[in-house]
Amino acid sequence: MGWPCIEFTKTVGWRPRDRSDDELVSYAALVDWAARAGLLDDAAASRLARNAKREPAEAARVLEQARALRGAIYRILVGVGEGRPPTAEDLDTLSAHASAALAARRLESAPEGGYAWAWPRDATSLDRVLWPIAESAASLLTSPLVHRVRRCADDECGWLFVDESRNRSRRWCSMEGCGTRAKVRRYRQRQRG
Repeated sequence: MGWPCIEFTKTVGWRPRDRSDDELVSYAALVDWAARAGLLDDAAASRLARNAKREPAEAARVLEQARALRGAIYRILVGVGEGRPPTAEDLDTLSAHASAALAARRLESAPEGGYAWAWPRDATSLDRVLWPIAESAASLLTSPLVHRVRRCADDECGWLFVDESRNRSRRWCSMEGCGTRAKVRRYRQRQRG
């Protein structure tokens, strides 16, 4: 997976009619998504799921924070792509989560020698699931690649991607889906014309 923050924004459709497509229907769904995305190992996912059952109010609060973070990341990155500055509220939302993620990191011995930053493997805080997402977004925003963030050119989509093509000409979030649909539409229009 390239940028977890970009993939996280894809857990909901960004067209108004797609709002019912939200994958984040529960805290358990958030943890499942993070595990599938490789942001949590099985032990951490199980630990968070158990803690969420013991603390349902906290789990509901973190789920709402996740949705708010997702929206803030999406709006900030779309704004960057369109040359608009982010709102103070969106930057504050991302900054608060990124700060929490950075504060939780610890230096650990790396298996191949040396040291590396890592989150404690036994972290039980339910917002731990948001740490790699917020860190990814902060890293992307402070990276030269931020100027390569694009919104899919397919009017039926709205998903984001990082255009890493040599000539910066990528237009769709995926060639297999949106790109193919666009080519089929153009072909059909030519056939009718």
